[in-house]
Amino acid sequence: LKDYKLEGIFDLEQLKGKGEVGSYIYIFSKAKNISLQDFNNKKQACFTFRLNGNLQTFQYFNHLTLMVQNFFFANLTDVPPMYHKEMSGFELEFFQDAIVDGRLIHSTSKDSSKITHPMFFNGLMKSCHPFDFYFDVQNVDFEDSNRSNEDPLFNFSVDSYRSHAPLVAIVDSRAKDKTVKIEIINYKSLESKAYEYGHSMCSYFEITPKWHNLNINAIKDFFNTAVGKQIIDLTFNNETRKAKANLSKLLIPKFFCTQNTIPEHIDVGLNLLKLNSDEILNKHPSQIDREFKSIEKLIFDLAKHYPAQISGYIANFRRQLQGCIDKFGISKTKSVINFSNPVLKSPLLLSKTHPIYPHNSDLFIEFNNENGVALIHSPLEKIKTRNVEQDGFTNYLLDVYSQGQVVITIYSDIEMIKFLEFIFSNVTGTPISKVLQGIQVPSLEDLKNIMQSFNSMKRTLLDISDKIPQFFERIITSSITHH
Repeated sequence: LKDYKLEGIFDLEQLKGKGEVGSYIYIFSKAKNISLQDFNNKKQACFTFRLNGNLQTFQYFNHLTLMVQNFFFANLTDVPPMYHKEMSGFELEFFQDAIVDGRLIHSTSKDSSKITHPMFFNGLMKSCHPFDFYFDVQNVDFEDSNRSNEDPLFNFSVDSYRSHAPLVAIVDSRAKDKTVKIEIINYKSLESKAYEYGHSMCSYFEITPKWHNLNINAIKDFFNTAVGKQIIDLTFNNETRKAKANLSKLLIPKFFCTQNTIPEHIDVGLNLLKLNSDEILNKHPSQIDREFKSIEKLIFDLAKHYPAQISGYIANFRRQLQGCIDKFGISKTKSVINFSNPVLKSPLLLSKTHPIYPHNSDLFIEFNNENGVALIHSPLEKIKTRNVEQDGFTNYLLDVYSQGQVVITIYSDIEMIKFLEFIFSNVTGTPISKVLQGIQVPSLEDLKNIMQSFNSMKRTLLDISDKIPQFFERIITSSITHH
């Protein structure tokens, strides 16, 4: 492949009755001068034709040659990213494969979940419409004739939004591995996105939905599924200069424009998927979990008959869940608890509070020898939490420092220690004596109940959030394979 360029492949492996004809026919052209580094880094396009059928006599080969000939005549000016045709008992499948580091990416894969697999490809071509079936696509005009002396990147005004499409599709080719991403944003976000992404590796198009009630969030999520990413990859193989044409031909499942409506007596059982983030947080975690498990049992059967509505529900529910997670300040990698978070702050403010010192039975304060007493009025410098194992039990401690020395150590349960850690970290520089006497804390029992509720909701939200993308992926795959 360093001396010759692979232009195309004819895959005859599934063609029965071909006799001694080989299973593969390769078309090569003389490669242009190219350095080894460019060869390894460059992504090259390769036409792949797959022919299926039964050659009862060798004369039937003329059906195949006619199908290929018709394909070329019909696509002389613009080759489609994918194509499927049936005629006289034979099938022609075409897609543009990619060669990276001398290897074909798609056509050599035996994985039945890959869209180029014969079983999947046929269903894909029958179950999808091109992007321009759903949207009118126009180039974004960054030029402004009335403000030609200014940078066109900033030629936006609020009034001008009314004359533009409501949405913008971004073809993003900035990835180092040459993969393309499709992003759909509101037109009002175009200025900031164009400034952030630039123009050299991104193309911007105004898009207007052609279908009423088309769920844009569901289509956005489709582009992020395994199937969606593969379709984008095949469609944009080595064709960045034709971004608009490729975007227009990008395949999207047909079901997104179906109008079937779930009967009301069934739809009421899906109410959880229709709640906003505040309404979700107002529910008890066990109730959320119970309702979600009930939905889980029936959602895939419903998706067979109402895929557009179900996928829309899932897409919107996914965003509301993320809103809940954002409000919680939840991080899957960090265990830091932000007690100023409204979800925790509200019940904390309603709790009865007590001074930390001198009389608080929920914690014990140890003064560290004579220095502790001498430095008690010194400014709080820093704090440090630690665990001490003793006789099979874990003791939770908070050391309070001033002038580089531990002045006091506070003992309590982990909930109280975490709460004090948060409070003390926000009052550094204040005399330790004032902190002890001036700050009041909830009872340990109240704190445990609040944290238990918080952690229960946190686990529920994260567990469901992990499942939602899998649900959406399964619905997309099922709609194609069972078409």
